[in-house]
Amino acid sequence: MSVEDIQKVNKFAQELLDQGVVETREDAVAKAQEFLNKEIAGNDVQIRETDEKQNIAASADSEERLRNMVERTKTYVESQFAAYKNALLGLERELHALHQQVEELKARGAVKTAADTGFAEKKVEEAAEAGEGKPEDPAKVEEKKESHPRTGNHNSEDVSIEKMFYYGNK
Repeated sequence: MSVEDIQKVNKFAQELLDQGVVETREDAVAKAQEFLNKEIAGNDVQIRETDEKQNIAASADSEERLRNMVERTKTYVESQFAAYKNALLGLERELHALHQQVEELKARGAVKTAADTGFAEKKVEEAAEAGEGKPEDPAKVEEKKESHPRTGNHNSEDVSIEKMFYYGNK
């Protein structure tokens, strides 16, 4: 046997082991030698045919496996959507029940709105106590924006000449 034949036998034996056709390395080598000795003349043709058949079988298996995976994923996603839908419907029912309770309490006069309780006034008072003062009127805010120095609306009295042009000690 030549080195090439030994390499072919070893390669084929390893493929037989990988495929699970044989259980031990010795059996794989024996089957590979038997197969290669019978078909030395048509060795390349038969190996190609075997590879093509294995590729076809493997692609069919992988295609079926992919279909199963897609189907399982689809089932899982549908079950999750159903669970989310049920949870949202439950929350919607609870929210509706709370709205009804609030309406019933308003009808009885038990619930006062923020305007009824003076909540807004309390916030202003708390801000004043904290030193923030009352919020300014929008008109005053607009007036301040108009008199901003970068807009060019300043007079010569606003800045003294000495501050602008005097350099050195007085």
